[in-house]
Amino acid sequence: MSIRIETFKQEHLEEITALEQQCFETPWSKATFEKELDNSISAYFVALSETGHVVGYAGVWMMVDVGNITN
Repeated sequence: MSIRIETFKQEHLEEITALEQQCFETPWSKATFEKELDNSISAYFVALSETGHVVGYAGVWMMVDVGNITN
């Protein structure tokens, strides 16, 4: 399987939220991810399958000289 990494965009929100629900006992809400789209210190990426579906994601908050992994 080939995986493509892209920047997290609004179009990925539904699939990321669904994946979050499957993976975590206390998942982030859709609203939380929406806020991260506008957060100037955050960087989020998605892993997309060959068919374009989200199969993973990662996020980090960059603060001065520190990176804090979020999800």
